[in-house]
Order: sequence, then C-alpha cells, then structure tokens
Amino acid sequence: MNLHSHRRAIGMALLGALVPAAMIAVTLFADAGTAAGAPAKRTIWVYSAQFNCGLMPQDGVPLDPLTPQREFPRELPAKPANYATDINVHNPQLTTAVLAKKAVLTGWVSSAQAGATGVVTSEPEQQFKGGQTIPVRLGPDGAFEIDCADIVHTLAPPGFTPAMSFIKGFVVIYSRSEIDVVASYTSERVGSTTIHCLHSDGTVDAAVATAVGLSCGFKQDGAATAIGIAADNTGTGLTLDTEAITPKVLPAGVIVPGL
Repeated sequence: MNLHSHRRAIGMALLGALVPAAMIAVTLFADAGTAAGAPAKRTIWVYSAQFNCGLMPQDGVPLDPLTPQREFPRELPAKPANYATDINVHNPQLTTAVLAKKAVLTGWVSSAQAGATGVVTSEPEQQFKGGQTIPVRLGPDGAFEIDCADIVHTLAPPGFTPAMSFIKGFVVIYSRSEIDVVASYTSERVGSTTIHCLHSDGTVDAAVATAVGLSCGFKQDGAATAIGIAADNTGTGLTLDTEAITPKVLPAGVIVPGL
C-alpha cells in the first residue's frame, strides 16, 4: 500500500466513525427540541360545505322597502321551495380521525310581513361570523351526518333565530387527516297549483280553468294561440343533488380551537 492509499483508507475509516456520531447528534438534537416544547407542525385539512335549509316563501320584498312596488320585486336568494341539506362525513383511515366542526350563516329569509308585501331578508352582503368549533373524534371507517336540525340546534350559527324560515351558509369541518365529505341537497317546489301557458306571440300567462282542469287555449282577444306549457308549479317537483367537497390545506401554524 502506497502513502496515498494509506491516507485514503484512514479517511474512510474516520468518515465511517463520524457519520453514526452525526446521526446520533441530530437525533438527540431533535429529541431535545421536542422535549423543550417545540410545537409539532400538523397538516390541517378544511372542508367547507354549503347548506340551504327551510322554506322559501312565494313573495319577494320590494327593492325599496319605503316605497313598496309589487311590479319590481326583489330577487330572493332561492326560488320558492322547501330546502334540506344533509352533509355526510366518513373517515376512510385505519386510525381515529380528530375533527372540529362549526357553522356560519351567509343569509336568511323570514316569513314575517314587510309592510303589505313579501318577506324580510338579510341585508345585501351582510356579514356573519362563524360559530364555536365543536370537537369530534371519528373512529376508523366511521361516519356521521350533519343535517338542518344539527345546524340549527347543535352548531347554532350566530345570528340564527327561530323566526327565520330559510337559512343558508357553510358547515366547516377541520381535520388532522384526509376524510370524505359529501353534501346532499334536496328541494321541493311549493305554491298554488298553476300552469303557465306560452303563446305564439311570446307572452306567458296562467292557464284557464275548465271543466276538465287547467288548460291552455286562445288569449281573451283571440289574437294568439297557446303553443305549449312553459312551466308548472304543482308542488310535486323534487330535486336531489350531491357534491363531493374538495378540501383545502390550512397554512402551517394555524391553530383551530377544539382540534
């Protein structure tokens, strides 16, 4: 062995001795940091599912409540119907999921009369604050639902009162692990039994009551013929939609109460 080979062998031996020592030092340093109370950075997923709950009445409110004008109704946040929301939560992990849930309103409608017309609604772009977070521990392959009754009675979003016939907003679920959140939305039309007729001149009006029921026919002046049914509102229309909620990851260091 020449001098260069000898020096290289000694260097490799020293390196082999130093690497384990360095690994031990790093491990001890990490343990010391944890023991010293250094906060562990956890990934927190957040799922925001919209909800619509309650009865949307038939009539709107005037654009200017001080000057009621029926011919200029204000567009309500949803069409007249009875609405329900069911948010389903499932833990696909093999360990217990640590969650926290809350609700926040974005708008409401009351059936109380506003003067001589319509209903009372939340102010345009009115801002609400979220409620307190409620901790939940969900076992492996466990599941639960959050429906309108849970939103009103358990999550109790700030600003809600029993006088509100319709509310909408978000249910927010925080989780330390990825979970499944699917929202189911159901609505049923409400209102008087009415069939609207589309006429050949482009106008639409209500059907005429006959001995055999509602029917579309000539307009009173006989100038236009009914060519079809534009829409009906018999109270029997049901809709059902589902939506898988895509999570977002909160920035590192964010603290969620109850999680």
